[in-house]
Amino acid sequence: MARSRIPWVWLAPLAVAAVAAAVRPWGEIATASLVWLGLVASVVLAARRGGWIGSLVAVGVGSGVVGAAVVGGGVLGGSGSAGSTAAVVAAATAMPVGLAIGWLAESLIRDPVLAQPFTAGALVVLDAEGRFRRVTPEAEGVLGYRPEELEGRALTEFTHPEEEDRVTRLVGAPGRPDSAITTELRFRGPGDEWRAIELVGRNLLSDRRVRGVVACLRDITERRRVEEQLRLSQRMQAVGRLAAGTAHDFNNVLTSLQGHVELLLRHLRPDDPLRIDVEGIKQAADRATTLTQQLLAFSRQQVLQPRVMDLSAIVAELEPKLRKLLGEKIEVVMGLDRRSAWVKADPTQIEQVLMNLAENARDAMPEGGRVTIQTASVEIDEAFARKYRYHVETGRYTLLRVSDNGHGMDEATVARIFEPFFTTKGPGKGTGLGLSAVYGIVKQSGGYIWVDSEPERGTTVSIYLPALAEAELERRPVVEPRVTGSGGGATVLVVEDDEMVRSIVRRVLLQDGYSILEAHHGRDAIWMSEGYPYTINLLLTDIVMPEMSGRELARHLAAKRPGLRILYMSGHTDEAIMAPSVFERGTAFIQKPFTPDALARKVQEVLGATVS
Repeated sequence: MARSRIPWVWLAPLAVAAVAAAVRPWGEIATASLVWLGLVASVVLAARRGGWIGSLVAVGVGSGVVGAAVVGGGVLGGSGSAGSTAAVVAAATAMPVGLAIGWLAESLIRDPVLAQPFTAGALVVLDAEGRFRRVTPEAEGVLGYRPEELEGRALTEFTHPEEEDRVTRLVGAPGRPDSAITTELRFRGPGDEWRAIELVGRNLLSDRRVRGVVACLRDITERRRVEEQLRLSQRMQAVGRLAAGTAHDFNNVLTSLQGHVELLLRHLRPDDPLRIDVEGIKQAADRATTLTQQLLAFSRQQVLQPRVMDLSAIVAELEPKLRKLLGEKIEVVMGLDRRSAWVKADPTQIEQVLMNLAENARDAMPEGGRVTIQTASVEIDEAFARKYRYHVETGRYTLLRVSDNGHGMDEATVARIFEPFFTTKGPGKGTGLGLSAVYGIVKQSGGYIWVDSEPERGTTVSIYLPALAEAELERRPVVEPRVTGSGGGATVLVVEDDEMVRSIVRRVLLQDGYSILEAHHGRDAIWMSEGYPYTINLLLTDIVMPEMSGRELARHLAAKRPGLRILYMSGHTDEAIMAPSVFERGTAFIQKPFTPDALARKVQEVLGATVS
């Protein structure tokens, strides 16, 4: 209870002075003016000790005593010193009398515990059986219940069953007077939602004036949610740093492994008995590549290559692949917005998002069911953002929603689905990285993702990607045609410090008809370029190399050889190295690990090869 502040209290002495002036000659005004100091002092002290009730009592007692003293002093002592003496005595008397009566009145009328200044939450008093005895009105904002809905009921009716023993110990023993209590409870709100409630108070069961546990309750649900998000973010960053730290070397190994397997398969007849073993190696290499990409995706360490695209067109293009993945027992329903679904994202990553979500939907419906995929243009406003308790930027977004009518998930599972390596699938059926990768791709693309699910009622995953304004739209992209043909005698300078990667790149490009120059670092490449009298059509260089980086090499050779095309490759994922701003205009990039076919297509694309 805050201290009372009653402005009109200060007017009471003026009223007394006015009465005194009316009764006695004008000379008595000076005497009466001195009297009000004693009255004000009594009112202030009573308010500090007792509250507003004590203040009112002090006003009444003090005014009566002072008024009587002023009038009586004039009647008995006449004017002059006798009246002044009586007034001073009255003021001295009014101070302790007003204080004592005000304090006593406040103590008798109000509960002394609830008169304390608790402003940070709801103040409650629990009896020895753990029942609510007194509850302040703030409880409705903290707990969701009005005081009359709580008083007389046990605290254990609202707390989680796992915390019943803790609540019993809380009020089960008198303890020593004024012993402090600090704990946290899960409290069930009126909508059956669980709130995190912090309880801070004192055990006053041994105090005969209180005989209860006095506690201040605060709702810390939002704080706990933010802390959990921070812990999850820290775990993801830790795994991301681990993945990024090993990605470069691991991607080089995978590039060489996949390349040699692909070349070997090209030379094996379909009926060759060795083919099944080689294909097994290829599957293992592909799976290792996928795991690496998922680790980098959820930790937002991938190198994205975004472009303006129609999200609905991308989804429609993937429909046959999605239907094949889902199988015949699952009905696929498409609801695509054909008017405005433009975003700037990496098409390859959006495909990975859709395939991961479709695979999870399939696994949730082993007996069959229905999957609905929708796109739409939506507006996120403040009300929508508050509903989900996320910090989101308001504005227009393009929605990608995937829904299924499978077995669904409970609240505890939904809270963990984006954690790395968390999976509800059986052993050997999932890595726990699929949805983590989806989360990372969406966040790296500037979007938001929410999951709504209930047991036996299915799951809906909603992804919001920033929509492009009309002024930002470029020409509608077309599906790139498949490139065919050989290198046509073009010369490629390959610069790579890893011998395994350089070897496989050389072999792939030689088989495609290119002339190859190779160097193991930048200065070697400069020396080779200066001694080569013919045209070099393409520089294919790693970015991170000893002595000289790929970007420095590219700038040097481009100045010496106008028209030189540049294609960067790298297994690094460090943002400072791989940020789009570090690449010169007109250059291209391919992420390791890559397959021979992917390399051939990229080289032909950069050189502007004839397409069929």
